Parts: sequence; C-alpha cells; structure tokens
Amino acid sequence: MKRRRPSSWRGLILAALAASPLACSAGNQPVAATTLCDAADQAYFACKTASGRLINLCGQYPQRLQYLYGRPGRLELAYPEAAAGGPEKLSYAHYVRPDTDYTEIGFARGEIAYAVFDYREGSGRTAGVAVTLADGSERRFECATPIESQLQIWSGVLRCDPDNALTGGQCPAPSKQD
Repeated sequence: MKRRRPSSWRGLILAALAASPLACSAGNQPVAATTLCDAADQAYFACKTASGRLINLCGQYPQRLQYLYGRPGRLELAYPEAAAGGPEKLSYAHYVRPDTDYTEIGFARGEIAYAVFDYREGSGRTAGVAVTLADGSERRFECATPIESQLQIWSGVLRCDPDNALTGGQCPAPSKQD
C-alpha cells in the first residue's frame, strides 16, 4: 500500500475547506475567520477579543443587521433574534471632528445596553462592545485582533439615537425622498 505524502493530505484538507459552505459568502468572497456570520451575510463589524470571543454585526445592507457574540459553534448572544428586525431595533450614533471619528451601533435588551463601537483618534483606534448594566456600570470587551468595520454605511438606515452622548442630543432631520 502506497503512503501519501503529507503535502497530499494538506491539499485534500484545503480542497475540503474550499468546498465547505462556510468558506465562501455571497459573491464567492471569503468569510473572515473572525465572523459568526452566515455565509450569505456580510460582516459589517468583526473582531476577536482577548478571550477568543467574536464580536460581529452581520447582515445584508440595508434590509438585515444582527449583533452576534460568542465563539464558533457556541453563540452567546444574537440580537435581534431575526436579522430582518435589525434596522428597526438597532440605533446609530456618530461623532466626528478633525482627527477624531467615533461610531456606535447600539441596542437595549431589558435593562442592559450594548454598543458596538469603533473609535479613532489621531493614529489610535479602539473598537469592541461596551455593555452598560442597569446600575450604570460599564464593561468593555475590546478587540484584540485586526478590526473589520463598516459601521458608517448604516447611517441614515438605522435610527439615530438622540440619547447617545455622541450625538449631543441632536439627530439630523430625515432626508426627504422625491
């Protein structure tokens, strides 16, 4: 019996992975290793925390958006339950000035508020999810891996959050459609 060389096994494994439904998204684009997104969805935010958990906003612009948190095969939180409800249930806040750009997409689940954030100031950047409890205490889960973020595309689709400090209580008037 002829033994296969290790490189043959590597080729078989790579071929099997390439054929896997998890390997490609719509348009045959590779799905980042930092997503819990379904293959048909795009990751609008993706990173991994130091504890190995993934933070994702997944969907199809502009109809679907969903927050996902956890590990592959072990989802800890999905909000809303159906991604189709995301544009109605998630909120958007943005603040910009020279050398500063802060963006958040948030939601409340009971008395707990969640905000996926991407903050850039000068050459620095922090991103992740901030969780605010009913007593006002906050816990941040920051990204420890490269950040994939397209949060600003959701401006004008998600409702502006006038209670978010980033908006300063001011939300732009909705644009009129002709």
